[in-house]
Amino acid sequence: MNTLSLIAATAIVSLASTASAQSFGGITHEGSTISLAYSFHNDDEGDPYSENYTKHLTATSRYALGSNLGVAVTFGYVSETWEDEYYSRRHVLDLNPYYSFGNGSVGAYYTVISHHNTDDGSLNDTQFGITADYAANGFGVEFYAGAYMEDGYFNEDTVGIAGSYEINDATQVFISHRRDIDTDGDWTGMLSLGGTYDLQMAPVSITGELTKYGHNDVSFGDSEWNQITIAASYNFGAGAQSIFRGLRAEDFFYN
Repeated sequence: MNTLSLIAATAIVSLASTASAQSFGGITHEGSTISLAYSFHNDDEGDPYSENYTKHLTATSRYALGSNLGVAVTFGYVSETWEDEYYSRRHVLDLNPYYSFGNGSVGAYYTVISHHNTDDGSLNDTQFGITADYAANGFGVEFYAGAYMEDGYFNEDTVGIAGSYEINDATQVFISHRRDIDTDGDWTGMLSLGGTYDLQMAPVSITGELTKYGHNDVSFGDSEWNQITIAASYNFGAGAQSIFRGLRAEDFFYN
């Protein structure tokens, strides 16, 4: 899947599903969200933020299948520039079937990833695991846990948790933590604080996020590895927003 085909798939899934009837064959489109984000980091060496950045383009659509069952489908494209040169790219297709109950849901995910980087060349990666979310009285929580397979071989365990609070109808603040753990038990993680503001004149939201990286040798408190993320999202219908934007590994933000 190249970038052009990804963009076409993004447009087809998000626009066609919204423009069509809301229900077809018992499947109801609940909402879609397209997001474009840029993450700039200093590579733990005081490098210029402008030389180390990752671009994320994602499109997620949610569908109700009946009997409290649903599925979220995400197309994604992630490209990484390191020291002002191309380093890696990923094309992502993520399926997240779930069961809804009250104010929450539990589910599973399976992700197919076409991956290329300058160290290993072209790889075919997969991810799989479980998801959960719950929201009540303005508070929300999201969770995932799973495994990342690189070219058919186990590469790392992945886990993420996020909590959010809606200050008002337009403003949300959140905190999130992602951690990837390799076969030796070594880990790299992200601790993030952010906020999202919904524009009043259009179905668009703007997100800002500050991240501190840590790993098994350096705690978050001692780390000087920082990242700044800016994201813009366009919502169709009720939207399908997630703090994780369908990218369930710290590795999508820095390789």
